[in-house]
Amino acid sequence: MNNKYMRFAGLVLIAASLGFASCDKDNDVDGTLEKVDLLSEITIEKTIYHTGDQSMSMLPGQEIQMNCVVGSPDALNKNYVWTSSDETVASITPMGYLITKKAGETVISVTPEIGFGSQGATPAVVLKVVDSFMYIDEIEMDEDVKNYLYEENNEGSGIWQNQSYQVTVSALPKDATFKRYKWEVVGGSSDIVTVNQEGVITGVGAGTATIKVTADDFSINPATYTFQVKVKPIVEIKSFEFNEDGDDIKELSALGYGQEIDMNTADVISFNPGNATPYLLKWSSSNSNVVSITEDGKLKVNTTTGGTAELTATYNGITRTKTVTVAEGRLWYSFGNGITPWSLESNDKSSVSELKDGKTTIKMGQTDKGKCRGDLVFVRNGVSQTKITPSVYQYLAVKININANLTAGSNANGCIKLELWNNSDPRIIGDQYLGKGDKLDANNAFKVLNKESFQAGINVIYYDLQANYNKTTPKDWNQTFTLDQLKFVIADYPSTVDQYDIYWVRSFKTLDELEAYVASENATDEAE
Repeated sequence: MNNKYMRFAGLVLIAASLGFASCDKDNDVDGTLEKVDLLSEITIEKTIYHTGDQSMSMLPGQEIQMNCVVGSPDALNKNYVWTSSDETVASITPMGYLITKKAGETVISVTPEIGFGSQGATPAVVLKVVDSFMYIDEIEMDEDVKNYLYEENNEGSGIWQNQSYQVTVSALPKDATFKRYKWEVVGGSSDIVTVNQEGVITGVGAGTATIKVTADDFSINPATYTFQVKVKPIVEIKSFEFNEDGDDIKELSALGYGQEIDMNTADVISFNPGNATPYLLKWSSSNSNVVSITEDGKLKVNTTTGGTAELTATYNGITRTKTVTVAEGRLWYSFGNGITPWSLESNDKSSVSELKDGKTTIKMGQTDKGKCRGDLVFVRNGVSQTKITPSVYQYLAVKININANLTAGSNANGCIKLELWNNSDPRIIGDQYLGKGDKLDANNAFKVLNKESFQAGINVIYYDLQANYNKTTPKDWNQTFTLDQLKFVIADYPSTVDQYDIYWVRSFKTLDELEAYVASENATDEAE
């Protein structure tokens, strides 16, 4: 061999040996390599074109700089890259400068520059490019809200000085592109009430004020709505006691995860005098991980594992305490103010459309097969967990409104399937709930309360959690199940059925208890 080539081969061998030595050192065979933190959390900042948390709408030929907030302070590399799933609809540079091109739909995604990233580090937003925006023609407010804030000759209506209240309005048409609003106090009455741009009003001084709401939707002639607010003067509390006969206070012995109660009501507290200002009370909780409470008395249950907390109400040297108990595995969610902490499956391209009348309206997305889908998720693939106790709370009920008649054994008109499983080894329960009987797993593993089948409109459906499951059906129900999946698959609807209303999800011990609750709720609605 030529000496020149021998010298070259020798250099290659020396370089290779040095490289292997370096790799061995970097790989830290002895276990001394420091951990490298990857980017684990990215949040897409809202833009003027956002129509929801995970959706945007723009016209062809518009441009905008997209921005993110990085929540991983220890990450070695905090850079991220933007991409568009359909560059013919909208293109975006790796640094986030977006340009729309033609009508259509694309998914704008962010991924870490290094590593694949966890779910929290790969957010996305569905961008719909449309030829024109659908503007708001009319702004509405629920009559109950309007009367609560101001009702002529009703001394009980109105808010108190120093009390804050979240006002909600709705838009017509329901498919308006941007359901955003600007809020202002009219006529220089800021000494009576104030309002922020989220619609939270706060009483300042006794009197009546007018508030104006204006659509913030790019219209050159935006829709407006005005309403009155009465602010009541403070009436000092002389004494107060817990009202042991109230229905809400009875609930405090077996609260459910997600349950919320206003403790400053006559159903919970008896005041002397009767017209005393309840919001003078200052509340606290001994264990906020179990039950939290705002200073002005808004209680919220934060655990499914069960537990107790002591609530304390104080005013002017008077203190009263109440021990509350959370029942393990009981769910008690209301969706009048949105779906959080539930979420929508991002791949479905669905979004929250409206909050009104104690419900959330979900706009379902179109699938590749021309069907509509909008899964409602609480626990997804072990990302978070929750608990259920079918031996105690055997029935999981849902109040829902969908404009479709469902037929057992067929998905032709849609389905509402409960996916429920845990990931223990071996798996104890799962993969999904199938129900009892033949061919019920297609869409009707549930039963409809007081109906033979699911008819278009409002239905209360329930699942017997002690029924059959795919793959594994527990032989012993007398245990607590820690779930890695709890999700309602709401799918396979024809294009004419592209939305649904969700009112609540609740756990019940017996069907009699469920029927009594629904009957009481219906009676209250009729009385109002």
